Amino acid sequence: MQSSQIPAIVEELKRALKAKGLTYADLAGELGLSEPAIKRTFAQHKFSLDRLEKIAALADLELGELFNRSARKLPAITQLSVQQEQQLFGDIKLLLMANLVLNRWSFSDIVENFEFDQHEAVRALAKLDRMRMIELLPGNDYRLLVSRRFSWRRDGPVQRFFKTHVQTAFFDSRFDAAGEKLAFLSGMLSRGNLVRFGASIDRLAAEFDELAQEDVGLPVNERFTTSLVVAMRPWTFPPFAPYRRRPKGAVI
Repeated sequence: MQSSQIPAIVEELKRALKAKGLTYADLAGELGLSEPAIKRTFAQHKFSLDRLEKIAALADLELGELFNRSARKLPAITQLSVQQEQQLFGDIKLLLMANLVLNRWSFSDIVENFEFDQHEAVRALAKLDRMRMIELLPGNDYRLLVSRRFSWRRDGPVQRFFKTHVQTAFFDSRFDAAGEKLAFLSGMLSRGNLVRFGASIDRLAAEFDELAQEDVGLPVNERFTTSLVVAMRPWTFPPFAPYRRRPKGAVI
């Protein structure tokens, strides 16, 4: 089954709008919509053909040119191979550099804020170039080649590393400082509402990604490395489990 072309079209449209200096607020004013409505449209990729045409026109693009541009783009990688993840896992500073480029840190900000000298930083970027995570450009600049929907392999080397070293450290907080938030809720949901709320989590994740993209152009001292963990699962709190009766006829 052929994958949807809509994400590539939306990405190309956003690049064209950014080149024109147009913001979500600008689009909202031109289209007579609220800014949150415009953000949701882009996050969910839900455009009517008429609205897509109007937004493209604001970027001085006809739909045909927009479609042709998106078709010419090489597909961005969404995951590394196991071997590539093992290479990152074996070099903590290379893993750090990968995380920094995924968050669009400039070369100058990297060497100013982290323990990389210029030669070491260039070598790390060159390794990421060979892994095709980035394209290294003149002047130590780079172009990110991974998809915005890039993810580490499930239960792969990097994810296992983060589970071992990061998960405990992340939750070692009272979550009461500025910018921190923790909510733990428990209730009983039907299968239908589990699916419905799962879709809400997907939309929340998309909104987080949209906001991160919106802030890419800001100076690094105006952005804060922020992690979001949203999880849901039907389960029984382990200390309660021994007291739960099994249904009659259940296999032990």
